[in-house]
Amino acid sequence: MNKKAVAHIAIYNIKRWKSRYHVLFGIIYFIILGDMMLRQTRKLIPILGVKPSTFAFPLIWNSTLFLMMFFLGVILFFSDAPFTDDMTNFVLIRCGKIKWMTAQIIYIMLTSIFIALCFFLIQAVMLPPSLANGWGKFWGSIAQTNATMATGSRMKFDYNILWDYEPVEACVVVFGICILLCLFTGLFLYFFSLINLKTIGICILSGFTILPHIVSGLDFTIFYWLSPYSWICLDTTMRSYNGSLPSIGYAYQMLMIWNLGLILLIFFRTKYSKE
Repeated sequence: MNKKAVAHIAIYNIKRWKSRYHVLFGIIYFIILGDMMLRQTRKLIPILGVKPSTFAFPLIWNSTLFLMMFFLGVILFFSDAPFTDDMTNFVLIRCGKIKWMTAQIIYIMLTSIFIALCFFLIQAVMLPPSLANGWGKFWGSIAQTNATMATGSRMKFDYNILWDYEPVEACVVVFGICILLCLFTGLFLYFFSLINLKTIGICILSGFTILPHIVSGLDFTIFYWLSPYSWICLDTTMRSYNGSLPSIGYAYQMLMIWNLGLILLIFFRTKYSKE
């Protein structure tokens, strides 16, 4: 396989972002969403008399409202799947279906990394940390007190997260799951677009993203096993299996299996399709 051709097609898709207005809108959407979540949290700095010592990134997902709205935005990024334009037929004739499909999957991977990195930078700018050691008084106070009620901040999480993880470790774990979830979203939507069921695919993904917010107030742990999007929430995804809730290891394994399965389905659909 000509690797240069595959790389060129993937990069070509990224270059097309300047004419894909939904991508620009998606970035603006993430900025607005980040401000919505972190503006009130910033107001806690003078109240607590200390700045956050580490990033909000691994903690912000424990708001199921934010989780739902973020991944609905991810669906927007991949809403133009299977990423065709006026040049598609020419490229398919020149390089073949398999190379074209491989380039599309690489494009989805690159976009997934971009989305996770983009929001990481957004939250870092909106609530810059002092980068001191440990979680610090700021996050400890939010976890153990009702300090957020003073400003109406939506940042709420259990103290067990601060107990179980070091800040850098939590960032790495959550960043990895975020990339895998974005990749899952893109591959899922791409496959359903290939079988001409794009609308159904969007509805299924939307249901998965909404489910954690709906069941957050219910005492049914089974729901946290059903929606992969809930696995990024360290409040309900345990460091190790506790007998009722999924673990980080389970989340990583299942997302890798599902993503690999979707890639294989896309490969067979592309190879044996007569279109």
